[in-house]
Amino acid sequence: MKLPVLLLVVLVFSGCQERRFNIRRMPILGSTPKIPIEDLFRDGFIIDGLLNYTVKKDPTCRRDCESKLVPLGEMITLTGAHIGTITVSREVDRCRRVAAYMDRDAGGRVIRTFNDMWAARRENQYGSLLYTQQVPMIRGNPMAVHDWYAAGMRVVQLAYSSRIPLAPMRKKNKLAGGSDEPRQGLTALGRDVVKELVKLNMIIDVSHCSEKTTTEILAMTDVPILANHANAKALTLTVRGPMLLGRNKSDDELIAIAQTGGVIGVTTVAWMLDRDGDTKADISDFLAHVDYIVKLVGIDHVGISSDSRVDGWAVDDIHYADATLADPKRWFIVAQRLRRDFGYSDEMLHKIFGLNFKRVYEQVLPGVHPPELAEGSVDELVFKPAVYRGVPLPTHDVELQVEKSGSFQRSRTWKRPGDTRVDISDLPAATYRWRVVAVSGDIRAASDWRGFKVAR
Repeated sequence: MKLPVLLLVVLVFSGCQERRFNIRRMPILGSTPKIPIEDLFRDGFIIDGLLNYTVKKDPTCRRDCESKLVPLGEMITLTGAHIGTITVSREVDRCRRVAAYMDRDAGGRVIRTFNDMWAARRENQYGSLLYTQQVPMIRGNPMAVHDWYAAGMRVVQLAYSSRIPLAPMRKKNKLAGGSDEPRQGLTALGRDVVKELVKLNMIIDVSHCSEKTTTEILAMTDVPILANHANAKALTLTVRGPMLLGRNKSDDELIAIAQTGGVIGVTTVAWMLDRDGDTKADISDFLAHVDYIVKLVGIDHVGISSDSRVDGWAVDDIHYADATLADPKRWFIVAQRLRRDFGYSDEMLHKIFGLNFKRVYEQVLPGVHPPELAEGSVDELVFKPAVYRGVPLPTHDVELQVEKSGSFQRSRTWKRPGDTRVDISDLPAATYRWRVVAVSGDIRAASDWRGFKVAR
């Protein structure tokens, strides 16, 4: 009997396949909850849009507190989150040091490819995406973002605000307008940087960007864009003062971000939550922002974002909202309240607390998808070239591995164009598993193992 055709497909998204997403304003339709919140977090894929892996050195400190690092292996237990985005310095050497520190911690993993994200969750490691909020030091050269990529950076925001001024010698680094620069959009250099970020499969964030900058970025890209820590401007229109200005997003911005397939991470910062102008906020304000944005753009485009230490902002800090949002277990409480007060179903909670961010990471970041099987009648595997960082990999950079019951059976590395078929006619009847490993420079991505059966 002839074998079925085994078609190995290694496909990597170099961008969003569905370029623009249909969204609509919609009521919340919940369902009777079936999963305890603790189980939902334990078994889910929980992602915090922005979370520092630190706590206050002195738990009683009320302002200007010193911080200490939390071992990455403790982050899941402390917070319930499996993946978080961490802000690092705009200096590339600092980024390398942070990545090296995380690589040495067996309890954590730097997310360089979406395969790293899957592996971290499977192995119960805390995964971190490295993120720069301030203008990266590129010295007028858009190709410098390749250095950031090599250092482990995967999420980039092109502008912060004029409160972080550029030194005169560094003004040529200006990429875009920040939240307090409403008339400033992308510079010529900023446009070139956006193009390079898309080519490198890096994630673009617009949380602190002006509305003009946000609009211009969305107009020149066809990949999902994030505002990983931003709230709804419509709920904070009564708030005045230099802190807010354009920091929250207008309805038009929120809708436009969602139309790319992107996600808005609602943040816990008090003055960004404040709905009545008294500069104070609590969990009810946070829930109101979540529900407002969900109804505006749909459940598939909203996430959660601490934008703080694990134990929140200090009590006397202007960013502090309330004890609940400063609690390391804040997301458990928020999920309970969304279910109880707003009727959110388990499916909706899974999306808000991780699956929406996960989808964007899978669509934008580089990596290798698991192989797939197809029907047929030839004694060979047929390989299709991988795409990595948006371009086909050289054939010698792709390896197929085959195992039976944990015992290594076959390894094949492609070394010349066109050598894309593997004879398996000599494999005895058994159940096997296979995966693909792709290497580009110092970046290595391995797909999940997937099983197949040979019957003769």
